Amino acid sequence: MFHDPRVNRYLPPSRVTESGAQYVAFAQRSYRAGAGYRFAARDRATRQFAGAISLFDLHPEDRWAELGYALPAARWGQGYATEAVSAVLAWAFSSLGLHRVGAWVVEPNRSSVAVLRHMGFRREGRSREAAARRGGYDDLLQFGLLASEFRPRGRPRGQGARRQVRS
Repeated sequence: MFHDPRVNRYLPPSRVTESGAQYVAFAQRSYRAGAGYRFAARDRATRQFAGAISLFDLHPEDRWAELGYALPAARWGQGYATEAVSAVLAWAFSSLGLHRVGAWVVEPNRSSVAVLRHMGFRREGRSREAAARRGGYDDLLQFGLLASEFRPRGRPRGQGARRQVRS
C-alpha cells in the first residue's frame, strides 16, 4: 500500500520507503513506548487488509492524540475509512479517555478532508507550504474533534458486515 504512488502522494516520506515488516516493527515499538497505536482494518468477509489507522503523538497529560489513516487504492470510496476511523475514535474517547483528537491533511487530499468532516472534525487552521511534495510544497490543513462532538458512524447502507478493525 505505501509503495503505491496513488496512496503515498499524501503520506509522510518515511512511510513511502519502509517495508511491511518495518512498519509492523515501528508499530510495535510505538505501542510498547506508549507513543501510539496502529490498527489494521480488514474486510470481514474476505479477511483481506483494507487499511491502516493510527493514533500517535499521544499527550496523556492533556488527553489528546493525532489521527492518521491510509487505505489501498482498491478500497477507496467504499466507506472503509469512515467506518475504521469511527471505530478507532470510539475506542480512543472511551477506553483511552481522550478529550481531543487532531488530524493534519495535505490540502489536495479532498477525500480525506471529506472523511474528517463526515466524522465531525472541524477545520482549525492551515500551515502554509508545510509539506514538501512533487518538487514544491502543499499546505497542511489542521482538524480537531472533541469527545463531546463525536458521533459514531455505522456501516454504509447496503455494505453488510464487511469490515473489521483489528489492533
